[in-house]
Amino acid sequence: MYRVVDPTVPGPQTHPAAQRHEPAASPPAPIRPGAHRARHPGRRPWTPPSGSRAPGAGARDRGRPTARAAPAPADSHRPLETPLAPAEGPFTGFPRFAAPPQIATALSDVGFHSCSTASNHVLDQGEAGVRRTLDAAGLRHSGSARNREEANRPNIIEVKGVPVAHLSYSYGFGGRLRPADKPWLANVVGERVLDEARRARRAGAEVVVLSMHWGREHLHEPSPRQRAWAGELTAGSSVDVILGHHAHAVQPFERINGTWVVYGHGNLLARHRIPRGTTEEGLLSWFRFVRADGSWRSGAWASFPRSST
Repeated sequence: MYRVVDPTVPGPQTHPAAQRHEPAASPPAPIRPGAHRARHPGRRPWTPPSGSRAPGAGARDRGRPTARAAPAPADSHRPLETPLAPAEGPFTGFPRFAAPPQIATALSDVGFHSCSTASNHVLDQGEAGVRRTLDAAGLRHSGSARNREEANRPNIIEVKGVPVAHLSYSYGFGGRLRPADKPWLANVVGERVLDEARRARRAGAEVVVLSMHWGREHLHEPSPRQRAWAGELTAGSSVDVILGHHAHAVQPFERINGTWVVYGHGNLLARHRIPRGTTEEGLLSWFRFVRADGSWRSGAWASFPRSST
């Protein structure tokens, strides 16, 4: 999630359960996974005020996942890791996912505006699965595309009058190969991340948010490759914040080259065949961007611990 604010107007307050960070004179130490447990014993999720539900919380009825959302932030994003099946199914799990398409409707209902679709499972159902997912989503998206023109068009969302670009890349596709003549079906790290960020800025984006599907599954610590990529991608001024996922475990927040990197958000809505404890944890990150010296920078962040079922 990210919010753009006018520094001359008092900013919004986060829920008191949130962990917060205000800028320091020097980069603080990384925030370690599990640090929230003392304040949130038993990994209980934040309980919102009476009459509202937290983003992402919900219950399933016979036809579709449903949820009531607390007031949404100015703009919010969530990864959609699995391709969607036809409405009538069949629905399948690992290793070739095909999820109920009602998930996309539920994401929109609870207040998400954009989703990242680049993942190691994006090609599980081939080109038809990519198209079906994007047709059903009804959300702005980054990370996969139906054609070259769509892939070359930056996903720019206006937030309080400020153009914010959202990019999405994956470390790979789980051993599945993209058609050589259709590289635009899904984005892979290393081919054009910074080129796309610069193109988004030329198209008018003032803030660039990068989603990265990376890391080793079920581990709290970032891998050497994650750390190397984080250093490379934050070396310039092309990317303003990196949001990581894939590990299914909460990983640190760390400021690198002046840019915040969330290595891993854990799970928001997931059910693993073999629960591991770590896979039932997740968080929502919230970033506040402030105008300074002619550009926008992340002036504060907060994390909302969640429990996934």
